[in-house]
Amino acid sequence: MSIEINQENINAFLHFGWLPRLDIDPPFPEEWVPSEAKNDNPSSIEGANILREAVSRHVPQGTSVVVPLSGGFDSRAMLAILHEQGRDITAVTLGVPGTYDYEIGRLVAKKMGIRHEAININEIPLTTAELVSYAKKTGDWTNIIETFYSLLIATKNSAPIVSGFLGDFLAGSYSKYSFPAWKDTQVQFCKDNKVSREITLTSPEYDPTTALFIQPKEFALTNYEELVYRTRHTCSLRPTAFETDFNYAVPFRDEEWVSFILNCPAEFRHGQNFYQKILAENWPDFFNLPSKNYKGATINSSDLKKKLLSQKARVRNKISRTWPQISHSLLGVDPMLNYTDFNNQIVCNRNLRDVFIENLSDLEIRNCTPWLDLKTLNKKLNNTKKLSYYEGIMLLTLVNLEINLKASST
Repeated sequence: MSIEINQENINAFLHFGWLPRLDIDPPFPEEWVPSEAKNDNPSSIEGANILREAVSRHVPQGTSVVVPLSGGFDSRAMLAILHEQGRDITAVTLGVPGTYDYEIGRLVAKKMGIRHEAININEIPLTTAELVSYAKKTGDWTNIIETFYSLLIATKNSAPIVSGFLGDFLAGSYSKYSFPAWKDTQVQFCKDNKVSREITLTSPEYDPTTALFIQPKEFALTNYEELVYRTRHTCSLRPTAFETDFNYAVPFRDEEWVSFILNCPAEFRHGQNFYQKILAENWPDFFNLPSKNYKGATINSSDLKKKLLSQKARVRNKISRTWPQISHSLLGVDPMLNYTDFNNQIVCNRNLRDVFIENLSDLEIRNCTPWLDLKTLNKKLNNTKKLSYYEGIMLLTLVNLEINLKASST
């Protein structure tokens, strides 16, 4: 790993949980992005056919394939097309029982008669040596613990892994964010992507906008989308889908699909409206099932049901953040969780806690964050009932930092 260890990079990682970089290529070439949307009246049939062709081009014929299936739309779109093409598919869900990513994926596979495997990541042991090894392979400072979990599917399968990476972004999941000036966009992006909203991990004088040393371009993307494309999707999410040691296929990265969807008018991409229309009209059996996007509702559920489930999720999230020590026992697993509940796992999973204690101790010895009281945090790890929700996020970020520093140092 060739990333320089300095205060600027350490602070940037502590703010974002990944490192914004311009020395690596974005997930698809900038030349594919039109300067303005030119297709005034795209059709859902045309969009579906372009997606079908993209899958055919990027996924080898005559081989078994693996689809990492979450509770959302993008991986399900890949699954629907591969199923339609008569491919030999294994759907794999990754997470913990009770979450949408684990349960909805399993439901979709069962309903559609597709072979399915489940990986409960709470049962997967971690070691610092293994995490450092993965950090070296990715070549980026990322949330390496979650990256390790994501790559479990690839390490357990030799068949091509068909990823839904980039689906939601290209469809317009960030298109609703628009700010009049580039500086305003940078400030809002830094606010939205602060890894620990309630606790500042960076040194007091650090300005995170200095990490976004990017000049805006004349794109059919909003300024906010451009920042997502050139930083978050390049530096945080890309290392998983483009891990060189594994056999990934990423059909959403197809030039024809990128050109088609980004040439759609802004109102078509807003809220992923047109993309969801393509999915619902062309593969209704798959998309009349619940989704994480709508908190367990379907694309075709009433607005009232979607609103009620969304409000229920917000209330639950508020309770879990305010009373983390009791929310898990009272409410069970939060279905919206990505990966796992690290706060609860620090309490219940001795293996994970040992990895945290080891790396937090090493980070304290390294003395590269003198403005943080790591000694007190380490003591709390041995008395986990005193951990707040935000301290759990802080600990995860600091441990990820130390693992990435180890990878850069050796």
